[in-house]
Amino acid sequence: MSMDWARLATAIREARASLGWTQQQLAEQAQVSLATVQHLEAGKTRSRRPMSADRVATALGWASGSVDSLLAGGEPIPGGAPTEAPAAQGADALAGLSLRIRRELAAGQVLDGAVLDLPAAGRLSVVMIPLVPEDASEAEIQAALEEWKRLHLQRGDA
Repeated sequence: MSMDWARLATAIREARASLGWTQQQLAEQAQVSLATVQHLEAGKTRSRRPMSADRVATALGWASGSVDSLLAGGEPIPGGAPTEAPAAQGADALAGLSLRIRRELAAGQVLDGAVLDLPAAGRLSVVMIPLVPEDASEAEIQAALEEWKRLHLQRGDA
């Protein structure tokens, strides 16, 4: 199935403009990076649909399934009103993270995750989250997953 990335880009741009939002404001409302909004509005063909597109759609007031509808040549499905403020679950936990970590999480796709206990440090642990760029190819994603598996095997987790 061919996906109409230009149609999605135009719909996002027009909806954002009708709300009087800048790309940065849309990124903040959707809790994605500015680069994510810029990539979606550029209409560049991708091999697969980024999960962040749904967050952008929700921020614009579109219902679930709108991104798929647009990519298939249809229209966005009206949903609730556009978001007034980010209200994603876990936002309070993210607020305590450094800006760099929040940007990385917003800009990439999470492949997996692991929590490593640090017995020598008492009750401390480390969270590892492998990310790939939203526009990563299938080959890049496979390579990242293979490397992640290899690291797990070295640690004896897998």
